[in-house]
Parts: sequence; structure tokens; C-alpha cells
Amino acid sequence: MQMPMTIADVLSQYQRNCSELAGAVVATQDGLVLGASDEFGGDTPAAAAASLWVHLQQDLSLVRPVSLSESLLWADPGVWYLCRLEQNHLLLAYSRFPEHAGALRLAGQIAAQQLARMVTSD
Repeated sequence: MQMPMTIADVLSQYQRNCSELAGAVVATQDGLVLGASDEFGGDTPAAAAASLWVHLQQDLSLVRPVSLSESLLWADPGVWYLCRLEQNHLLLAYSRFPEHAGALRLAGQIAAQQLARMVTSD
């Protein structure tokens, strides 16, 4: 019998699927940590994910009504991937290499599908 995956297992698989992943966190919409890679330990990445989500949604809605599902943000250096999971939970991931944005997003979508089953089973 196969053991059920944990959030830590999903984040480890995310790292294997995207070798340039520098860190990832799964958070509630209130910014509480549900799981994180070692690089994203502590409360700050989860709080940042929640804050980014709220502000992106609110600010873009000033221009045109939106319902975000995911976002890629390029920064100097690197690229951020932010994705809404079921029950308004969030996945935030980072790569230092912007040229790996596609891999970050694709592997993030796979992780999000796995995580969605976990956060809805609570």
C-alpha cells in the first residue's frame, strides 16, 4: 500500500521537477504556513504570498474585474510563481533564474494539482 503524500513530499517532488526551484511555501489565505521548503521556512514567505495575492487581486480589479488563478512575477533577480489552490490556499515559489519561468510554472501546476487534493481533504 502506498503511503499518502504529504505537503513536504509534494514540495520535494516540485524541486525534482524544477531543478532551479530556490524555495516554495504553501500557505493559507491568512498567511499561515501549511508547508515550506527549507529555504522558505518561517512565517515571512507565507505572509508574503497572502499579501501578494490580496494586492494583485485588488489592484488589477481597479482596472478590470479579475479572478486570479496564478501569476508569474519577474524580479531582479529571478522569477516568482504564485498560484491559488482549493479553499483559497496559496502556493508561492521562486527561482533565481528567470529563463526557467516555464519550468517553474509547469512544475508548479503539477504541484498545485497534488496539493489541491490535500487541502480539500482537511
